[in-house]
Amino acid sequence: MLDPDLADAHAQRASYLEFPKMQPEAAEAEFHRAIQLSPNSESAHVGYAFFLMDQGRFAEAIVEAKQLVQLDPLWFGSYGTLANVYHSLCRPR
Repeated sequence: MLDPDLADAHAQRASYLEFPKMQPEAAEAEFHRAIQLSPNSESAHVGYAFFLMDQGRFAEAIVEAKQLVQLDPLWFGSYGTLANVYHSLCRPR
């Protein structure tokens, strides 16, 4: 049973719904819930940024990744996430 108040559980469920279940609407709802429960959750923001990138929603992914950098500017993963989003913009689809 999923704890309705545990942000990381919602973030993990979102990743599961995205791959392999291929339910992007449900996955996005879980990411939103995770961020609502814990606005400073790095795992939720990283997952959501990659989700947006995978959906081809690069402008939103950049905003999400920049928010992650603001949350924790000393964490290298913040910049790595932002770099991945920018790198994906340069790859042909």
